[in-house]
Amino acid sequence: MDRREIQNEIDATLDQLIKNAVALREFSSDPELKTELEALHKTQESLLARLIHLEEYLEKVPRAISEKRAILSELSRPTARRKTSKQKSIY
Repeated sequence: MDRREIQNEIDATLDQLIKNAVALREFSSDPELKTELEALHKTQESLLARLIHLEEYLEKVPRAISEKRAILSELSRPTARRKTSKQKSIY
């Protein structure tokens, strides 16, 4: 997943958390919905865990990209042998 996809997932997760929180507030006093409300609480916990995971993953993405750039930079540099042979051919 790229950074934008992760941010979209975070936004969708936050939206769902808000919708669920509204439902919990609205129906929390209804004793007939006890089982459903407990399930919704568990869903909220799961969504919060997902949100935390996505945020941690989002923080790791730039590091992974910078590491790849560093590797690419290193591989793109001419080797010491090539520099030496080019320098000899110039003289």
